[in-house]
Amino acid sequence: MQEKVLKIDLQKLRENALTYKRLTDRFLYAVVKADGYGHGGVAVASSLYPVADGFAVALVREGIAIRTAACGKEILVLTPPLTEDDVVVAARNGLTLTAGDICSAQLIAETVEKYRLRICAQVKINTGMNRYGTYGATLGKVCKILKGAGQVCVQGVYSHLYSQDRELCEMQRMRFCRDLKIVRGYFPLARAHLAATYGVGLGETYYFDAVRIGLGLYGYSPVSRLSGGGLDEVSAEGRLRRGGSGKVSAKGRLSNKVCSWTMPRGIQPVMKAYAPCLATRICRFGGAGYGGDRVDLQGEALSVLRSGYADGLGVSGENCGLRLNVPSGICMDVCLAKGKRKRGEYALLFDDAAAVARARGTSVYEILCLAGMRAQKIYYG
Repeated sequence: MQEKVLKIDLQKLRENALTYKRLTDRFLYAVVKADGYGHGGVAVASSLYPVADGFAVALVREGIAIRTAACGKEILVLTPPLTEDDVVVAARNGLTLTAGDICSAQLIAETVEKYRLRICAQVKINTGMNRYGTYGATLGKVCKILKGAGQVCVQGVYSHLYSQDRELCEMQRMRFCRDLKIVRGYFPLARAHLAATYGVGLGETYYFDAVRIGLGLYGYSPVSRLSGGGLDEVSAEGRLRRGGSGKVSAKGRLSNKVCSWTMPRGIQPVMKAYAPCLATRICRFGGAGYGGDRVDLQGEALSVLRSGYADGLGVSGENCGLRLNVPSGICMDVCLAKGKRKRGEYALLFDDAAAVARARGTSVYEILCLAGMRAQKIYYG
């Protein structure tokens, strides 16, 4: 088998979800966008069906992909619709759309009336992220549009935290509470949710009626900071592995005023990545992969491993964060590691995506999502 292999422990996935469910005692949206953060959206949704109350995806197409696995549970599409086709397809597949502004609210209302469809929707409030969402005077207009559309059932209202500064998070929470009153004036039973994985760690005042758990399901903390070219992650106990006891400000600097964030104990990474050895050779001349001569490698045994740029794990330099001593740049589809391995033997690339992210100066989100590229996924547990 030429593909790299991801071994995914579904038991750990369910245990992580149960930890958040027990902690919050709220309606739990399992976020399975981006193919379940690289873990396989359909398999993740199927495994979490007994635990999750609903699911969240980024795109209508992602919602359709997990529709059968979700088995009738709500699937919230976080990206507002752009075309009539988005609305029609979502309605026919029982998805819940996001009304993020006047345009998307009008599109939903007019399309379901035009095609005589019924659909569920949620109102997105912008409390500071400035990605999607409405606020102020336009919020009331969005609610009026949806209220006047007889075929639209507004199930919820939500927003998203954008900062890791506790004061800014509290400002967002207060804005959300203020705007929630406006939405509840039109839709008294709308389910309110503000907290994703990070928000849950801020405490019960951020839970409202529901929580959306994404990165935490897969065993990682969203708290991070760039420092010295690497990424610091918070451990399962909620402590920074490097960088002290402070937390992260909106500008990426440690701030002593935000020191109460905690991650639930027992959260475990779900994925391990492996690559097959295609060949082993002794370096007699030249380099290792792309790059110039490497005198220090002459006479060394090198293993050719099937994971490169196009697999999302392309790395250069020595300490790349993988469980390998990669001596040099890589080729498009492979990397080279010191040491002799048997042809067909699988080498562990990583079992901790946060370590790879730190070494590469990127986020654990990116590592997990890219790991799923050109990979066979093996599920157990």
